[in-house]
Amino acid sequence: MEDRNWVYYERKETQTFCDEEFRCESGKCFNETQRCDGRYDCPDHQDEDGCHERPNVQIRLVDGDAPNEGRIEIKAFDYDWGGICDDGFGVTDANVVCREAGFPLGAREAVLHSKFGSGDEILLDEVNCKGSESTLLECKFNPWKEHDCSAKEYAGVICKVEQASCSDEEWKCKSGECINLEFLCDTTNDCADGSDEASSYCNSDVEIRLADGNNFTSGRVEVKYRGVWGTVCDDDFDPEEGRVICRMMGFPGGVRIHHDATFGPGTGPIWINNILCNGNETSLEQCPSPAWGPSYQCKHLEDVGVECLLNSYQAIDVRSGHDSDDLNNNFQCGVAEVHFKPRQAVAKVAGGVTAVHGSQPWTASIRVRGNTRSFHWCGAILITEKHILTAAHCVEDYPKDVYAVRVGDWDQDVEDVGEQEFSIQKVNFHPEFNIGAYLNNDIAVVTIKTQGGQGVVFNDKVNPVCLPQANAMYNPGQECTISGWGSLGQSSGGYSRRMQSANVPILPTTECMKKHVYGPEKLTGGMFCAGIKFRHF
Repeated sequence: MEDRNWVYYERKETQTFCDEEFRCESGKCFNETQRCDGRYDCPDHQDEDGCHERPNVQIRLVDGDAPNEGRIEIKAFDYDWGGICDDGFGVTDANVVCREAGFPLGAREAVLHSKFGSGDEILLDEVNCKGSESTLLECKFNPWKEHDCSAKEYAGVICKVEQASCSDEEWKCKSGECINLEFLCDTTNDCADGSDEASSYCNSDVEIRLADGNNFTSGRVEVKYRGVWGTVCDDDFDPEEGRVICRMMGFPGGVRIHHDATFGPGTGPIWINNILCNGNETSLEQCPSPAWGPSYQCKHLEDVGVECLLNSYQAIDVRSGHDSDDLNNNFQCGVAEVHFKPRQAVAKVAGGVTAVHGSQPWTASIRVRGNTRSFHWCGAILITEKHILTAAHCVEDYPKDVYAVRVGDWDQDVEDVGEQEFSIQKVNFHPEFNIGAYLNNDIAVVTIKTQGGQGVVFNDKVNPVCLPQANAMYNPGQECTISGWGSLGQSSGGYSRRMQSANVPILPTTECMKKHVYGPEKLTGGMFCAGIKFRHF
C-alpha cells in the first residue's frame, strides 16, 4: 500500500571530501604521506604517477665479472636492496636499466634465469618498458614485492661499453661498442647511435679482392659485404665459382682453385659457404647459396683462393676444356682496328711517327688532375677492363686521388671517339720496386674505379693488349712497339699532342751496361734493354 505522505529520491552519486588527504579518482582517500611511497593505494595506481623524480632510486649490478654486467638490484623508497624477476624481461627493459646504471650505450644482452646468482628478495615483476624511459620507475610493473617468481628467476644485464677492438664475429659501432655481426643490417638499431642500420653499409655493393697472392691475379678470395671484409669457405667451391670471382676482378679467362687456405688464413667473418654458381654470373650475389652471413661451420683454415689466368681472353676453362666467353662484347685482346706501319725512328719515344688513330687501342694515359682538367703524365697499357699497366715511378709521387686514367685518347687537345676517363681505386707496386737500384722493377698495376659497376667499355679504339706467357723469351734484335705522347726529338723539348708510335729493337744487356749508356751498377735483372743507337755529329 503506497504511503502518499513520503517523497522518494534516487541517489545518483556520492561525494567524499578529503581534508588534507590525497583523493583517488575512485573517491578513496588516504594520507598524503602514502603518495609516492612505492605502494599502490589507488586502484588505477594514480598515487604513484609522476613520482620518478621524488624517491632516491639506486640501481647496481652485482656478481658479474666486469662492472658492466651482473644481477640487477634496485633500492627505492624505504625498501632495502632487491632484485627484478625475469618474467617478460628483455633487451628493451635492459636498455633502461643500463642507462640508469651509468652505461649510456644501453644493453648488450638481457640475462635471465639467475645467471649472476639470486638475491635476498624480488622487488619488481613483469617489468615492461618502452625503451625511451629515463628511469625504471617510468616503466610499467606489478605492485612492489608482488610476484610469483623463484630464486632461479633473477634478471641480469650485460651493458655495452666502448671497446678498442671487436672479435671476428663482431661489428664495431660508430659509438664504440661491439655487436654480433648477425645484428648488422637486421632492421633493428642495436648500436646506441643506430650506425648498424646505416644505408652506407646495408645498401653497399659487394666488392671482391685477392689478398696475399703471388701477384695481382692470385690470392685469397676476400669479400666486402655490408661494409665488412671477410672470406669465402672452400666447401663446394669449384671452377664455376672461381670464374665468377675472376670476372668480378676483371679477369675473364680461366681459373685455378686453391683450397685449405693456400694463401694463408684470413680474418673477419666467413661470409659465404656452400655457394653454387653456374659460372656465367657477373657477381657472387647472383649465385644460389645459403643466406649471406657469418658462417660458423667453417674456419679460416678453409679460406678459398683463386688464380685468375690472364694469358688470353679466349682462355681455356681448366675444368671443362671449353673456350670461355669473350670479354666485354666479344672483343679479343691484341686486336687493333688498323695496323701501325713504322718509319725510321729518330729519337726517344722517340720520334717515330704519328700513330694512326686506332692502331694502338691499348695505349692509355696516366694523368694528373688540375683545377679544371687533367694533364698527361705518363703512358700506360690497358690489360683488362679494370686494370692498367704502367711504370711504378709514374704513380708514386702523389696520392691516388690526384691521378686519373684515360683510355681511347689519340689527340690530347680534343675528345676522341670512344675516349673514357676513370679515377684510380688502388695501385699495386712491384714488391721489389727500387730495391737494389733506382727504377729496378719499375712496374705497377693500377685498378680503376668502376662507374656504375662498369669498367672500360671496349670498342674499335679501345681494346686490351694480350699478356705474354710466363715462360716467354725476348731475345736481342726482337722488335717491340712503343707508343705514347713523349718527346718529339732529342733537343726540341716539345711533346706531342697526338699519339706517336715507333718500333725499337731489344738490345743485348751488355750494350746498356756500357759506361756511356747506363753502366753496370744501374742495370739489374728487373730491367731490359731496348732502343735505337744514334750517331752523334
